[in-house]
Amino acid sequence: MKRIAVYGKGGIGKSTISSNLTAALSEMGKKVMQIGCDPKHDSTRLLTKGRDQQTVLAYLRDTNEDERKLDDIAERGYKGCICVEAGGPEPGIGCAGRGIISAFDLLEELGMNDVDLDIVLYDVLGDVVCGGFAVPLRNNYADLVYIVTSGEFMSIYAANNILRGTANYNPERIGGIIFNSRGDSEEKERVKKFADAVGIPIIAEFERSKMFLEAEQNGKTVTESFPDSEMTKKFFRLADKVIEGKRYTAKYLSESELETVVLGRSVVKKSAQEREPAKKERTAVKKCVPRSTGRKEVVHGCAFAGTLCITLSVEGLATVLHAPRDCAHYAVQMVTNALRRSFTNENIPIRPFARPNVKCSDMDDADMIFGCISSLESDVREMIEKGNDVIAVVTSCPSGIIGEDVDGMMSRIRSEHPDVTIVPIIEDGNIKGDYMQGATDACIQLIRSLAVKGKKERSVNLIGMKTFGINTTENVRFVTEVLERLGVRMNCTCVGDTSVEKIKNIPNSELCILMTPDTIAVETMNVLEKEFGMKATKNMARPGLKETELWIREIAEHFGEEEKAERVITDIRKEFSDRLGPFRKDLKGKKLYIVGMKRDINWLLEAAVGCEMNVVRCVVMDILDRSEAGDLELAYDIEMTPGGKADHMKYVKDRTERILDPYIPVDPGMFVRIKEDVAAISPDIFLSTYPVNTETRTCFLPVNPDVTPFAGIDLAASLMRTLKVPKKEGWKKDVV
Repeated sequence: MKRIAVYGKGGIGKSTISSNLTAALSEMGKKVMQIGCDPKHDSTRLLTKGRDQQTVLAYLRDTNEDERKLDDIAERGYKGCICVEAGGPEPGIGCAGRGIISAFDLLEELGMNDVDLDIVLYDVLGDVVCGGFAVPLRNNYADLVYIVTSGEFMSIYAANNILRGTANYNPERIGGIIFNSRGDSEEKERVKKFADAVGIPIIAEFERSKMFLEAEQNGKTVTESFPDSEMTKKFFRLADKVIEGKRYTAKYLSESELETVVLGRSVVKKSAQEREPAKKERTAVKKCVPRSTGRKEVVHGCAFAGTLCITLSVEGLATVLHAPRDCAHYAVQMVTNALRRSFTNENIPIRPFARPNVKCSDMDDADMIFGCISSLESDVREMIEKGNDVIAVVTSCPSGIIGEDVDGMMSRIRSEHPDVTIVPIIEDGNIKGDYMQGATDACIQLIRSLAVKGKKERSVNLIGMKTFGINTTENVRFVTEVLERLGVRMNCTCVGDTSVEKIKNIPNSELCILMTPDTIAVETMNVLEKEFGMKATKNMARPGLKETELWIREIAEHFGEEEKAERVITDIRKEFSDRLGPFRKDLKGKKLYIVGMKRDINWLLEAAVGCEMNVVRCVVMDILDRSEAGDLELAYDIEMTPGGKADHMKYVKDRTERILDPYIPVDPGMFVRIKEDVAAISPDIFLSTYPVNTETRTCFLPVNPDVTPFAGIDLAASLMRTLKVPKKEGWKKDVV
């Protein structure tokens, strides 16, 4: 079986050429299938006397999988040829290119390759605009590519692009150029110049003729309507060349060469000085990079999932997901797992996670072709009918790829339901970035859509809450209790385990406290400062005694409650000392080797020094989603040599060893060097965020410790328990 593809600029007469060629081949006794690859689905109408035909994509959309048959979409035409129309979505909706891919996949599934055929002819949409319409150019499809062109420059320009597209796959497959004249006296010369320049012959010429119009009016080809005409003989001669199948190499011209060859005008080359600005501009947009990956960060999860894990944590907010069911299921399962972790660790879970108010449009393959905006609109309306008056609409990858008009849909609903607030969070999956970017965008968009300025209140917002942290609710509880002792109310934990009403009230709090210096907290606070005129405390709610004292004093100073603050701090210091005391006996003098992923380790060193431990090595690896790397001072002087002692406080950031550059891939030998270093120093405890197989007792260093003064004490308890564990577990002796 021979497969050929006929390409050419839209409207150049490509389908007419294809249909007449199929008719001629069928007259010669060849078994031919013509597949129209145009959403207009009009390629084969001259072979079926103008009958409307079932398209492959409409069949894919409307027919159950177990009921599909090739005969339903393969119609018999002139002289027994088989006619297939791929079809496509309505103009301006969905993705026609994706439709072509799906149509070809379905034809293969239904056994097209098993049909007894001599020739399959693909009549492809005029210009190669995307991967879908380039499918017939791929090696497993068309054996030969024929290019239809007139002498108009834009038609030749399209022909040159088709040659370029063919060269991207297998250039040794060009069958020739078919010249379809528009009646211009000079166009033949232009086509000949182009053909000579690319080294591909003109294998057929068709002049402008009324026979084509007369035949089309009768729903027939010229071959059928005028069998004895010279025009029909030309189609038979073209059919002979197709059967012969001679091949030429796809060569193409640059744009300047094309203008010179076809139009005869020379292109003036710019000087090096003139070209330089354009070169710089191209360099600036050389690579399309999502916002959160602009610094070569690893993308951990997509923005769609990050967005969902924020919206589902807000009481009173309904979420409509415009996504395939699999994507929605994955993201919702992240929420479910957060609940499980909280229960397993005996922590209080995020309350709204237990009863997510969510609906999904369940996009499938057909929706990615034809569009699914009507289903999304129906889901939003259903949520409104159920009494939801604040709804977040979150999009995933397919919606962004096919370019759906989500904004237009929301405008229609807003005009009908002015009392309903619809919050658009157009993330389009990982197109916008990673999980962190989605969570950040969700926080910002919810604030922008819901927050209402009013009278200032004696309250504080907590910015940067981790919806997935098992210690999140405990952190909020501690900060809230401290604020209450100062006579200050906690308003909103932004954004997570909160409510729509509290988000509306965010601008009316006098201050904000950041729980973390990561992307979510910093960018959200930037919006609150610039758009709502809010202020954040200089000191964040970080783990550790000294960090806690700093933010308590700052809050107290703002609200004029310094005396209350000192009483609170005195109580916290006493509790800290009382809780730390029992660990000092077991940990005093023990050598501690630390490998962490944050510079924010004051809380850890505070406890280690308080227990009089000997910190022999401190390896700190920065992560990119934090601003703390440049502004957090390490409060303890750590001697970076074996046998050193941490016995006094001093800022020595330059003596904190960084062995990992976060802007390059992880060095495979890094942990080998750490392992060798641990063996040489022989510490009593190896404390690490990363798993490193050493012969030393190992304790896990948490990534997100409690934002309380007692985070280091809790870790000291783990260190003490670790010391009581044998260096080598007994079960290992039983393993051969």
